[in-house]
Amino acid sequence: MRVTGDKNPAASDCCVVADKIEVSNGEEDCSHTQKEIWNKVAASCTKQGYSGDTYCLSSGVKISEGKAVAASGHQWDKGVITKQPTASETGIRTFTCTVCRTTRTETLAKLTAPAMPEKGSVIKDTASRAEYRVTAVGTANGKATGTVSYVKPSDKSAKTVKIPAKITVNSAIFTVTSVADKALQGNSKVTKVTIGNNVTTIGANAFSGCKKLKTVSIGKNVTSIGANAFSKCTSLTRITIPAKVKKLANNHSMAVRS
Repeated sequence: MRVTGDKNPAASDCCVVADKIEVSNGEEDCSHTQKEIWNKVAASCTKQGYSGDTYCLSSGVKISEGKAVAASGHQWDKGVITKQPTASETGIRTFTCTVCRTTRTETLAKLTAPAMPEKGSVIKDTASRAEYRVTAVGTANGKATGTVSYVKPSDKSAKTVKIPAKITVNSAIFTVTSVADKALQGNSKVTKVTIGNNVTTIGANAFSGCKKLKTVSIGKNVTSIGANAFSKCTSLTRITIPAKVKKLANNHSMAVRS
C-alpha cells in the first residue's frame, strides 16, 4: 500500500494528511526473481500436454503463458509372434508400447508352400548328408511325397554312410528306393555302409573300389544288386544278401545268402 499527501503545519511532525491512498500488488517494484511453473500437464503417447504458466511467487503475477506440448507417440517394441502363420492361415505379430503398454497387431501372411522338386532333379538332404535324384513325385493324405535314388554323399570324408529309408526335404517326404550306379565308386574313406529297408535296388558299381569298406548291412527289401556293385572292395570279405534278392549280378564272390 502506498500513502501520499502534504504535511499539515498544525500537526505534529509525525503526522501527514493523506490526500491519496493507492493499493498496489507490488508488480511495479517486484523483480520476479522467484518463479514457479503452474498448470503443467505432461504429454502422453496419444494426448498433448501443456508446458505450464510461469508465475512470480512474490507477487502472484503470471509472467508468461505456456504452450501446448505435442503427444509423444507410441514407442513400439520389435514385436513377438503370438500366432504362427501356416500354409492355410495367417499369423499375428503383437507389438507393445514400451511407455504405456498399449498393444497393436499386424497380420502375417500365409506361408508359401515350398516348390515340389521335379522328377529327375537332384536334391540335398542335410540330415543324411547326401544327394538324391527324384524318381517320382505325388501326394498322399494332402502331403507332398515321392521316391528318390541315393546319388552320393555330400561329405566325402565320412567313414560311415547310412542310406535312410526316407528323407524329408521342403516338407515333402521321399522314400529312398534305390542306390544309384557308381554312388560311392572309388570312395577311399568309407568303412561302413548301412542300406535302409525301403531300398529295393543297388545299382552297378555302386560301391566298387571302396578299398577300406569292411562292413555292409543291406536292407531286407533289396531285390536286385547290379554288376560289380561291390567289386574291388579289398577289405570286404563277406556280404549277407537278403532273401528277397532275385537278381545278383557278377563279381559277388563274397556274397552269402541270408
